Amino acid sequence: MTSPDESRQPIETRLDVSGEGAIGIAGDVLYSVVGSPGARVTVVNSSPEPWQSPSWPALIGLLPDRAGFYQDRSQTHEIADALADGGAAVLGQVITGTGGVGKTQLAAAYARTVWERAVAGPQTDDDGAEPVEVLVWVSATSAQAITSAYAEAARKLIDGGLRGVDAETAAREFRGWLRTSGRRWLVVLDDVPQLAELNDLLPPEVRTGRTLVTTRSRDAAWTTDTRRVIQIGVFEPLESRAYLRRALGRPERNPEDSDADLDRLADALGHLPLALAQASAYLVETGRTIDKYLDLLERRAKTLTELMSPIGGLPDKQTRTVAALWDMSIELADAHRPAGLARPLLELASVLNSDGIPVAVLTSEATRGYLTLRRPRGSAPERQAGEAVDEVAAEDALTALHRLNLVDRLTSRQTTVVQTHQLLQRAVRESPHGRPSAPDPVPAAADALLEVWLQTGQERDNGDRLRAGAAALRRNDTRDALWRPGMHQVLEIHGRSLGQTGLVRAAIEYFSGLTADTERQLGADDPHTLVARGDLAYWRGEAGDLVGAVEAYQQLLADRLRVLGPDHPHTLITRSNLAVRRGELGDTFGAIEEYERLLPGLVRRLGPLHPDTLTARHNLAMYRGRSGDPASALAAYEQLVPDLVTVLGPDHPNTLRTRGSLAHWQAASGDPAGAMKAYTQLVADQTHALGADHPDTLTTRGELAQCLHAAGEPAASVVTTFELLLTDMERVLGPSHPVTLTTRLELANAQGAACAPAETVAGDLERLLTDMERVLGPEHPIVLGARITHAHWHSMARDPAATATLLEEILGHLVDDQPQDDGPGHPDIVNIRELIAFWQVHTDDSADTADAADVPERLLSDRLVALGPDHHVILELRHRIAHCHERTGDTAATATAFQAFVDAQLRTLGPDHPDTLGSRRSLAHWLGVAGDAPGAAQAHEQLLADHLRLLPPDHHDVLAVRHNLAGWRAEAGGDAATAVADFEALLPDLLRALGPDHPLVETTRRSLASWRAKADGPEDTIGLMAELLRQNPHARVMVSAGGVRVYGAPGTSKGSESAGALARVQTWWRRLRR
Repeated sequence: MTSPDESRQPIETRLDVSGEGAIGIAGDVLYSVVGSPGARVTVVNSSPEPWQSPSWPALIGLLPDRAGFYQDRSQTHEIADALADGGAAVLGQVITGTGGVGKTQLAAAYARTVWERAVAGPQTDDDGAEPVEVLVWVSATSAQAITSAYAEAARKLIDGGLRGVDAETAAREFRGWLRTSGRRWLVVLDDVPQLAELNDLLPPEVRTGRTLVTTRSRDAAWTTDTRRVIQIGVFEPLESRAYLRRALGRPERNPEDSDADLDRLADALGHLPLALAQASAYLVETGRTIDKYLDLLERRAKTLTELMSPIGGLPDKQTRTVAALWDMSIELADAHRPAGLARPLLELASVLNSDGIPVAVLTSEATRGYLTLRRPRGSAPERQAGEAVDEVAAEDALTALHRLNLVDRLTSRQTTVVQTHQLLQRAVRESPHGRPSAPDPVPAAADALLEVWLQTGQERDNGDRLRAGAAALRRNDTRDALWRPGMHQVLEIHGRSLGQTGLVRAAIEYFSGLTADTERQLGADDPHTLVARGDLAYWRGEAGDLVGAVEAYQQLLADRLRVLGPDHPHTLITRSNLAVRRGELGDTFGAIEEYERLLPGLVRRLGPLHPDTLTARHNLAMYRGRSGDPASALAAYEQLVPDLVTVLGPDHPNTLRTRGSLAHWQAASGDPAGAMKAYTQLVADQTHALGADHPDTLTTRGELAQCLHAAGEPAASVVTTFELLLTDMERVLGPSHPVTLTTRLELANAQGAACAPAETVAGDLERLLTDMERVLGPEHPIVLGARITHAHWHSMARDPAATATLLEEILGHLVDDQPQDDGPGHPDIVNIRELIAFWQVHTDDSADTADAADVPERLLSDRLVALGPDHHVILELRHRIAHCHERTGDTAATATAFQAFVDAQLRTLGPDHPDTLGSRRSLAHWLGVAGDAPGAAQAHEQLLADHLRLLPPDHHDVLAVRHNLAGWRAEAGGDAATAVADFEALLPDLLRALGPDHPLVETTRRSLASWRAKADGPEDTIGLMAELLRQNPHARVMVSAGGVRVYGAPGTSKGSESAGALARVQTWWRRLRR
């Protein structure tokens, strides 16, 4: 450093600096020179002008011009409020954000407002603060720039101009002057690279001063008790539209753009203010339409730099394009430890989705492998090429990107994700910084996605983000890297995830496109193409297009036989899937035959314990159960579960699912209590192995809830179980997932079983059907099942016309979906036709109801020969015939029909099956109604013994049988006193098990009153009636020679009904005694 003789007059100094490594500072202060050997410095001295006292207020530096078409933002007022006086403790404000969001313009807008108030005069501001006397604007891109600006301020503001001191000394003197001068000041440090650049250059914190900083860095150290950080993002959509309306609405641009066009342009540019400004200038200058511009942007016909660089230059005195501005930040981040990793990490992130990349993807083993390959050579230990990048280094690189506002790291309860701007991603992809020999980030990103996707819980927590990442990969795979050497597995996982999430139609569309892409890339006979076709066929079936699925599997099977041969595993799997879809079309026995032919080939080719063999055994057992042979299904599953434990382990999802199937057929075979125990243990095991929120765990909870009623749980408890399950499913799977929708269906059924009005249940199902059709489509099997259930509850509401209409609609869907060969004779179609005929007869109460049973009886005789007496379709027909006779009032025919139905169930299901027990209860009732009271009593006695053997004593069905037995035993010749004793013993049990409001409780009270009227005198009966009317003020009391009957009469007046009922009872008994 050179300094003049202090005795000499101050001189005006100008430096001409050249040569490598030379740095100079010159001005009215003192000149300083630093240079490496060989640098040339020329000093020119002249006499300085005398120092002049400043005029107040003083402005040091140049305020940036207001940007053209400047868009006001809410953050301007936020900055002003934070820096206002009013006794607030905030003395400094830091505006941070990525490049191009308008930090400088926000700071300049505030500074201009402050300066205009200062120039206006000494009055106080609106917020109570006095105007500033000094405003210093510093382009703070380096410590040297800040030092130079402070030195200039010192020269102009400090008495005497600080002649004869160097720049660093002058800068210190200026900071001291800010502390002690007592004048009000504002210092703006614009575009500070990072806090470390400031060192000791931050203005002092005093009550008379305020500091405003803009920076791309968001180091935690920026925030202190007296310094506040404001994060600036992109424009809001309405701000973008307002800006574009003005920027593009110039006379030379025609025609006027619509709001929709402006919104599309803003969305495509990510609402980044700088990008909107540069794109607007490009559009005005070139005269291109927004549609044309977006087409160029989407097709990548031009680079981002070309589309942001008007021929006449950048707008608003800008010196860098968006891409160049970001590149400076990337260089700075890449210099952070661990050096050289930030840019390649951003390269990998740039081929994924911009709005949420799970951090696990960016720190995965696959990502770290890519960073290891991209790490540049160097002397520093962390930059040794080939040294493996560990997870900590990857996290530190991500932190460097976050600190420079190149990415945002957001944390929620389930996961942490990274967001970055879409244009930044494109700028990185188009950047020339990557070496020509550098590896393509697309395969590494695909490997990283797949690695995370296959981890337990990731589909639940990050499924949407992983799918978005895979979709972005396909868009950004400009080198077809995802198809070399074959189709990357992440492409298949992406489509399957769509379907498993419930987006079945989206899965079909996805695999349709993937099949076309695979065929174009690899050829029609490539195994990967055949895999994509298999997935497409599968999801067509899941969407309810069973005919299309069967046709697709048949074509695929033919091609796999030709390309792979009959014993190839993929060929055998195709046969299995074809059998499944045929079974779902209704050909259950055909599916069984297909599996019985397939299974030996699987055993021969793959072995008896291969997973695909085990899957075929599972499906064969399932179809045997569906064919009406639950015992065979149960036996097959009992053999299958131990084999799955041996091969896959006890905690494998397939093992656990098969245990669920075993429990299902255990219940179907007449052991609901054992099934409930099995389901309860399975839920515990799935919770331990998979987690409480795993879809399989939730599904098993649904199966358990369905089993509760048959095992003796009260209906209200079943409803509560389903309500809790539905809450969890909506939280975990979402309201539109097929399993969630199915649970709503089961809940509606449970509410109906718990005596909710049938009309209410039907209304709930109608709303559910609307949601199901929106999500799954009208032809999905789940939707078909819901339609049938909907029709059932309309029938329970005694609305035959609506029931018949709904069934007609179901029939139309079924006929449209069946192959021509199967259409009229398909079992589902036959059953629906029978139901329609039944309800059409009942639509008109004046019709001859004797014809109601003719339709199913004719169908029964026709189908007995084809299906045999024990086929499930025959059982359903017999059940329907019994109900038809019930409708006609022919009690003897009804009892006969129920006897035939029960006989068939005893042969196929056994005496203890829940369905058989229900039919036996109906038969016992109709025996009595038909006049065989002793037979009814005997049947109920046997029923009670069987119910008590199978069910707990407080089960609803046990209590109902006890009620009926008491009545029919008395009707069969027993005395009234015995009936009264039976009902009196029953009533406390009913109250304890079912509660006072259950319909069976009220029925028992009525029965007790009726039999007590026969057994006791009028005084006791009148007392009982009074008590009953107090408990049920809307009751109706009917008196006759046969006794007293009490019925519920909703809607009647309490006072008149009660008084009238008691009066009728008293009058009747007086007449009887006379």
